[in-house]
Amino acid sequence: MPRPGGRVPVPCIPDAKIGGYLLDVGHAEGGPKAAFFLARGFAREDPRPFIAALLDHGRSDNFSRAAENRFVTKYIYEGAMQMPDGSSHRIRSVWKLVDDGAFMALVTAYPI
Repeated sequence: MPRPGGRVPVPCIPDAKIGGYLLDVGHAEGGPKAAFFLARGFAREDPRPFIAALLDHGRSDNFSRAAENRFVTKYIYEGAMQMPDGSSHRIRSVWKLVDDGAFMALVTAYPI
């Protein structure tokens, strides 16, 4: 994770981001992402392995670039993610700083 001002932000993934978006096939935007992750063995009933994989994916060696707009700077990570079915796929995860840089919150994740 980036180190704004020398601090290391704590990564955080809100529960709603997992169960209500990235692992919810009924979500308008998250549905296709959920179909991908669920088909490879992640489960909405037990999101802990998915959360662990996302946190691992947000390592600095997967950091690709920062993208700024007038509202927020997004930190983009790209690299392989190990799936529960034994496969490995290139994933892009997007994070943003919250609470004055104390936390790095997951925005989205999807295959590339």
